[in-house]
Amino acid sequence: MLRHGRWTYIGTAGRIRSLNNAEEFELIRTIPGGRRGGGVPAKSPFPWSVRMERMGLTIVADIVDALETGQPPNCSGEDDRHALEVAIALRESHRCGVILVNLPLQDRKLRILASESLHDEVPARIRRQQASSSN
Repeated sequence: MLRHGRWTYIGTAGRIRSLNNAEEFELIRTIPGGRRGGGVPAKSPFPWSVRMERMGLTIVADIVDALETGQPPNCSGEDDRHALEVAIALRESHRCGVILVNLPLQDRKLRILASESLHDEVPARIRRQQASSSN
């Protein structure tokens, strides 16, 4: 569920909720107990990583490790496709006034373009390099 910069992900063992435009997160797990033994919601510390690497470096390190060891990467192309579909759905929800967008997306032609490449397919960094080399 997504509403005005807040979202809640509900899983089988609890839920994660974003607060303050995703600046904070709340983890609520279901612990044993309750009147009928169905469990009781309890706030838990959010499991932040001890060391946060930039995503690009993590992805490259994972691919290099997969190539060196012959093991599959942590994130498959199928996982990447699903993540992109969620990102597109979030953008569509925002673009349409924060509406509920169902997955899988019905319109398979939707895409996300970087704002720097709206006018053409050349990234702004490359345009700046080309401009500075021609001067």
